[in-house]
Amino acid sequence: MDELQLQIFQWTQLDKQLKKINKKASEIRKQKEELQGNICPLIQENKLEDNIFSIPSLQANVSFKEQKVSESISYKFLEE
Repeated sequence: MDELQLQIFQWTQLDKQLKKINKKASEIRKQKEELQGNICPLIQENKLEDNIFSIPSLQANVSFKEQKVSESISYKFLEE
């Protein structure tokens, strides 16, 4: 193979690898969102919002933060 064909082949391989990784990342994000949907109500029900959950085996701390996001103003919104 000449140099151009080899580089195109390598580029295509890398592109396929990225697609697989992105698909896996999407699946992981979906699982994480499902767990979050289960965890947050339990934290609120048990009034644990101010706690910091330490997970030494993962060297991580998890805390509950509620965030409110406002919808941005668009031209269409202003016309209504």
